[in-house]
Amino acid sequence: MEFARGRLPVSFFVLYDVLEEPQNIDALVATERGHVEGVSLTYRERSLVMLGSRRAANSLAAELSNLGAVVVICDTECLPPLRRWFRLTSAPTRMQNMAVEKGRQALSLRHAVKELDVDDADEFIRLTQSVITHSEFDESLSKGNTVYAGIRVGGRLVSVGRSLILKGTGGILLSIKTDEPFRNRGYGTSLVSYLTKRVLEEGRFSTLLVGEDNLPAIRVYEKTGYVRRSTVFICRGSGVNNVRRGFLADSEPKTGSLFPYEGLASDSP
Repeated sequence: MEFARGRLPVSFFVLYDVLEEPQNIDALVATERGHVEGVSLTYRERSLVMLGSRRAANSLAAELSNLGAVVVICDTECLPPLRRWFRLTSAPTRMQNMAVEKGRQALSLRHAVKELDVDDADEFIRLTQSVITHSEFDESLSKGNTVYAGIRVGGRLVSVGRSLILKGTGGILLSIKTDEPFRNRGYGTSLVSYLTKRVLEEGRFSTLLVGEDNLPAIRVYEKTGYVRRSTVFICRGSGVNNVRRGFLADSEPKTGSLFPYEGLASDSP
């Protein structure tokens, strides 16, 4: 856990998944001379988080090379080993990790933000184009560790988002989206402010991931107190042992459109 906390880009995922859903997690730890050098976390065999040194990542990726199709989140040192042991079916997308610590937030709630319930699930899913299902929406609400929020104009949801909260630690903002005709009106700032406030009521920091070239979204986050911390990559892939090793190895990581990992990447607020 201490190793994960030192790497904020994915520390929340490690802490949240291990503590909240240990039955659905397969974790590997790479050590050298008694020190942790890298960790990997596989969630329900559909997503993989990896962080650590390049040498540790190479050992971890080799052990995971029989995995089927997964979405991968990794830090920069882990990307080359993943390219060696996995068939990458999408070019890695460069994401910026941003975070704000309690006491440093600069919130602005000019518009009324309401928390959503199960009756809003279909609208939320349509607007965010999230892969979350109606039943998963309902389940996450019942657990009490997810906040869904939105802004309505004329009865229509025009800006939505959610946050995962690990009490006493922090949280992450997800699925931030404002319908295009309603952007640049301050709705995104109010929504981000509300969700950040809810996270910081329960923990020490709030974090998020956003595409490096999504400057309008980054400006909103910076306005509410978030600062850039580091870079991670997101892509799709599957383990292939030694078969077709290095697929897409010559393709450069891109900073283009956001990659939809379970609504993880924050879209334009």
